Amino acid sequence: MKVQVPDRKIMIMETGYSYRWEMSGTKDTNISKKYPYTEAGQAKYTADLVTMLHKYSDSVNGLFWWCAEQNEYGLDWNTQRVVDSWWQASLVDNENGKILQATYEFPKFK
Repeated sequence: MKVQVPDRKIMIMETGYSYRWEMSGTKDTNISKKYPYTEAGQAKYTADLVTMLHKYSDSVNGLFWWCAEQNEYGLDWNTQRVVDSWWQASLVDNENGKILQATYEFPKFK
């Protein structure tokens, strides 16, 4: 895009990475070898993304995490939850309600 429309800014509108569960469609890929489905793997994915986007800082001016606020900590099992039928890549640990490490990588994107 930078070559085709150099005068336009680019925003990454929907990114994310699971901190616990395998993502649909990734079973036969190598992505989880580089970024395990752990809190540290999610943080590394985010840090690497921010580092890569810095290479294009003159073009990229936005980075948005898909469902970052998704926090179901404290909900009972009778409540229909978002993660029952949706991809789980929140920046909040649903078991304890605490912010995950990847959150702290976002301020590095300026």
